Amino acid sequence: MNAWPFGRPSALAWSLLLLGLVVFTGLGAWQHGRAGFKRALIAGHADAVQAAPLPWPGGGAVAEGPRFRRVLVQGTWLERRYLLDNQSRDGRTGVDDFAALRMADGEVVLVGLGFLAHGDGRRGLPPLPALPEAAGGLTGLSMPPPAHGLRLGGDWRAHQGDSPVRLMPWFDLAMVAADLGQPLAARIVRLDPGPGPWQRDWRPVEAVPPERHLAYALQWWTMALAALVIFLVVNRRPKPP
Repeated sequence: MNAWPFGRPSALAWSLLLLGLVVFTGLGAWQHGRAGFKRALIAGHADAVQAAPLPWPGGGAVAEGPRFRRVLVQGTWLERRYLLDNQSRDGRTGVDDFAALRMADGEVVLVGLGFLAHGDGRRGLPPLPALPEAAGGLTGLSMPPPAHGLRLGGDWRAHQGDSPVRLMPWFDLAMVAADLGQPLAARIVRLDPGPGPWQRDWRPVEAVPPERHLAYALQWWTMALAALVIFLVVNRRPKPP
């Protein structure tokens, strides 16, 4: 008597099951990996915020070492300002304000001054505060530049005109360097929170926190289990009368 309770699924049924298991478990593993990556980002950011600032190393050395590093920068501001459009903080829309700082050794770094609320970009640019005094030194976190994101809204260079202010629908460090006509440091600096009109509560993970990635991973793994259960139920041999 054959005790095997299942029939003989077709090759197509086996192929669909194996494909589903590979895809669902793979996506679950990817989401789990993203959760670990973002947890490491958050921990590294928290450690850097508490660290004492180090002088900007210069000569490209800042690109080495930890992802986040608290630094002290000193120099003179260049003329132009760069506003990253379509940003939001605490339910308010606005721009992230950037300016280029020339160090004593001639290296130029792009500095994130902070967020400025601005309700409607179609009505012009927000009023820009005066740049903070940088000759005595400013502290902040050095980090890789923001990702390009979706390039929507046209070429940001079309917004230049004769104004020293550039409105950027997306961030591109190479385009900023080309606009300035000189190379930029590979990393940017976001200034520490402090008094002034800018909101400087930048966080390394804004959109999808680690907990949501873990929830997504559980969903994918549940779908893999469901596919296996459905396969077994559909192919179960009925009991003889």
